[in-house]
Amino acid sequence: MEKQEFFPDDGWMEGNFPPKDLENRYALSFTLCNGKSVRAKDNQKSKKGGTKGDQLQNTFYEVHGNKFYRDAINGSLQAKHFFVRIR
Repeated sequence: MEKQEFFPDDGWMEGNFPPKDLENRYALSFTLCNGKSVRAKDNQKSKKGGTKGDQLQNTFYEVHGNKFYRDAINGSLQAKHFFVRIR
């Protein structure tokens, strides 16, 4: 991330083994979500229209960023969550 560039991980995805040296690497995960809600008030100005009490299904996505590091006490691999982007 310091250099603002992406580099591949030497083919670990084709094999059945984890990548080497995960410490201080970053990983992004993407999630598509569907949520249900109820319209709180009449809204005739929206493209979909609608009246109070209508059920709505809202689709949104989340991008999670994680950084891997080694725990100082027991040396196990950990991931620290460092950002979320919701759209």
